[in-house]
Amino acid sequence: AAIFALFITSCATNKPQYDPFLIPKATIYGTVKTIAIFHLKNENPVDANFERLIAAKLRADGFSVVEPEQIKPIADKASRTTGGIYDPQTGEEDKTKSDIYWRTVLQGLKTNLNVDAILTFNVVLRTVKFNGGPVGGVVKWDGTSEPLYAHVGFTDVLFSNGQNFGTIDALSLKIILADVQRRNLFVSFGGIQLESKLSGLPTAFTKQEFQSVPKSELFSDPKRIQSAVDIALNPLAN
Repeated sequence: AAIFALFITSCATNKPQYDPFLIPKATIYGTVKTIAIFHLKNENPVDANFERLIAAKLRADGFSVVEPEQIKPIADKASRTTGGIYDPQTGEEDKTKSDIYWRTVLQGLKTNLNVDAILTFNVVLRTVKFNGGPVGGVVKWDGTSEPLYAHVGFTDVLFSNGQNFGTIDALSLKIILADVQRRNLFVSFGGIQLESKLSGLPTAFTKQEFQSVPKSELFSDPKRIQSAVDIALNPLAN
């Protein structure tokens, strides 16, 4: 799954609530018993952690789970059969080979592991509206929230003009559940954390600038990681 930059608002009170279900929830529960987590590149510890938490959450919600280690032999065999899905000259995906690859993988999952649906996940970038107040503005998106400002000092509050508004980048967990015919059944998001913050409250004497959150602080809070998984998957719970 590719990264999608989507524009959402955190402050509209009349915006319809996002519905992650592309088919009725009852239909999913009537037809999906075993879910395969398709995420073979799990050398990244962040991905591996999400994978583990997603599997645990699905089991807690009553689904049987097929994990990537069980899928890999089937996927590797399909890759050898098709000769890879990328054109060696251009590096672009060959749609014909890609279709054959996916049909082979999904047929193998259904035949050998009795899989009913396949789940993929990615961390995606969201562009979120904010409207900071004079004290401790908070950004809300995809079921979570976080303070807008990197720091707020006494002088910031004392001289604040309270006029910060605009958009800011935030990270979310995106989960897609599809059936073995590659039809999407469920697409959901769980907010993780802001990718950048404002340096401080808007004041009469200080220009406010965006500051990227240090890499060491990204994905470092276990509670936020668990919360993102719960937010994204809670609608599936029976």
